[in-house]
Formats: sequence, structure tokens, C-alpha cells
Amino acid sequence: MTIKNSSFSTFAERRFRLSGKALIEKGHPYFVPTDALEDASATWDAGYLSMSHYDYLGLMHHPDTTAAAKAAIDRHGTGVGASRLVGGERCAHRALEDDLADFVGTTGALSIISGYLTNVTLIGHVVGSKDLVVVDELAHNSIMMGTKAGKFTVRTYAHGDLDDLDRILTQDREKFGRVLIATEGLFSMDGDITGPVTV
Repeated sequence: MTIKNSSFSTFAERRFRLSGKALIEKGHPYFVPTDALEDASATWDAGYLSMSHYDYLGLMHHPDTTAAAKAAIDRHGTGVGASRLVGGERCAHRALEDDLADFVGTTGALSIISGYLTNVTLIGHVVGSKDLVVVDELAHNSIMMGTKAGKFTVRTYAHGDLDDLDRILTQDREKFGRVLIATEGLFSMDGDITGPVTV
């Protein structure tokens, strides 16, 4: 494709118009001010429900959550100042991980600032050059980026197709040390739920 105009913003605006701007009467759908929507929703009978955010349990505005956050700011300030590796950890970090480990029923847990960073960073720490990662072809971008961050073999299987997964494992399992199967429990973009896997 040839871009006749050197201005990226002009090109992006043109592509946006061609892709259906006429369907959106009041501007583009990006960077919508959600706090304004939340404020306006107080007058709406049906309220306001965002299907794009991660507050699945509705705890972001729960009184206990906001009170704990305010108390933590009063005690510790607005941040930790450095990574745990460089600056040390807060007692609350270890207490959270101990509680998570007890809840899950394991000997330990590690909390990371976001799910995206978890997948990008941990896959390469779990498997190495003699290992195999088998990933669902529609797995989240963070998983896909994590599979590119290390020196290991990666295979993809057809989305949600456990027979295809089984075929890959039957064909390749013995060639590798450890095998990591990377998928999602609930695919956030499609709403699919991963079926049970027996290996």
C-alpha cells in the first residue's frame, strides 16, 4: 500500500473515516472519558456497565477497597519508589502473597503488577532451550509476546481444539524436556472457555 500523504495523523484519520466513522455520530471511539460516563450514569435507570475494563468483581469502588487504599497512601505514600529487587518490598507485598498461596493451596505465590507483564516475563523463566511451549492460536497478545521472549520451541494449536493439542503433544512431547501449555481459561476477546485438558 502506498501512503500519498506523509502525515501519519492524516492517514489514520482517513482510514478511520473509511472504516465507518459515519456510524459514530459524535466522534471517534478511542479515549472515551469514562469518568464522565460514570458521572452521567447516576441519572440513567439502567446504570452504566463497562465491558472493556478489568473490574470483574466490582471492587474498584467498594468502600473496603477504597478505605484500604487511602490508609495505605497515608502510611506509605503514593508508591514504593523502586522495584522490589532494587528497593526491597513492603510487608504488605509478602502478606498478600502468603494469603494468595494459602487461598490457592500452594507453598508460595508471586504477585506481579499486571497480567500482561506476568505472561510476557514469566514464560521465559519457566521454560528453557530444551523445552516446548504449546499455545492456543488465539491466546492473548501477552501470551504470544511471552512466547517470543525466550529460547525455546513454540507450537500453536487450532483455537480450542484439544484434538489438535493432543496431536502436537503425541508427535512432539518426547523430543523436549518440559512442556508448557499456554491458553486462557476465559478468552477475553471471544468469550470462549477452554475445555478440560488431560495430559
